[in-house]
Amino acid sequence: MDNSLKKINNRIKEIIIAVNKVSHVCYNPLCKTHNMAINSHVLQNKVLWNHIIGKIHGKDKIIQLSTSDYFQQLKFTEGQIYQFSPAGPELNMMAYWGFCNPPCDNDLFSSFEDNPNPDYSDPKTQLLLSYRAYLRLMQVDEYTILIIDEILRDPLFVDMPEAQKTHWRMIKAEKIGNCLKHYILKRTLEWFISNPANNTALKFITFELPRVSVATSTFYTEEHYAIFDPRIVNNFIPDYRQKSDNMISYSEIPIVFLHLIPNDNSLTVLIGYSNLINNISGIQVDEITKLTISEKFKLISDVLIKRVETWCMSPAFYENLKSTGQEKKILKAIDHHLDYENKHLPVEVNIFEGVV
Repeated sequence: MDNSLKKINNRIKEIIIAVNKVSHVCYNPLCKTHNMAINSHVLQNKVLWNHIIGKIHGKDKIIQLSTSDYFQQLKFTEGQIYQFSPAGPELNMMAYWGFCNPPCDNDLFSSFEDNPNPDYSDPKTQLLLSYRAYLRLMQVDEYTILIIDEILRDPLFVDMPEAQKTHWRMIKAEKIGNCLKHYILKRTLEWFISNPANNTALKFITFELPRVSVATSTFYTEEHYAIFDPRIVNNFIPDYRQKSDNMISYSEIPIVFLHLIPNDNSLTVLIGYSNLINNISGIQVDEITKLTISEKFKLISDVLIKRVETWCMSPAFYENLKSTGQEKKILKAIDHHLDYENKHLPVEVNIFEGVV
């Protein structure tokens, strides 16, 4: 990378860190205090602390998938886009600014947070986990818009080539499309949580696998959503408390939730999917529970590689991948399947090969 590009990349990283450090008003639309949100995790702390986090150089860390260079992520420069990197418990990809506490964070999630043995087959627990996973990725889109706004206003970027400015605006437009989609998902999940018996649009598969120290709690959609109206792009301010009358319905969004929760003796797997989904990574949804243990692990591996950017592992699990040469193969496969046209191609590598 030449010095000018390096300078720009460093400035972008500074902007990203500065924006992500700032909290916001509690996400709960029914919050009466309007306090600032606390930094919390999409998986409860006891999962991360007891089953994932290990010691690196005397400090508590997890190993997470992350982007190695922002310009590589945008394909402005050549090179590997993703890498595995250590992160502390407060600054990892499983953390986000969610709800104030007191009272909202505790009130919303105490039903399973305070339970030493949560029932992950309980519909409300499944929806609460999915709601929190959804909010974390919603925040990624929200903060990305704020980051791009800061980049386009920064004096360093005044002389940026117009082609790159257009690229930034297109990325912002894509995130705004996601924000509009997020609004209806948020409202729908809130309604489902209040009325779990009436949840007919979102189904869950739950099963146990032999324990591995890999975790995620996230979702993805099977289709690409974007809007490119410059009037919306230039004037949009993320605010999920405002109602829009121009929203698609939840049933029109092909969404999949994936939760991997390590326990003392097993790995709990929750897969949620909307009515539009009939297969996950080529496997019919009604056939998933009939798969063998190794086939289930391969399915999870395929989804992590092709669809999921938010997952982490213990340092010991990572060292095993590194020592066996699996790390490079996995990262290469993730880069390959980053392109949308490659999403449906078979994945040659298996994250769990030789582990279980």
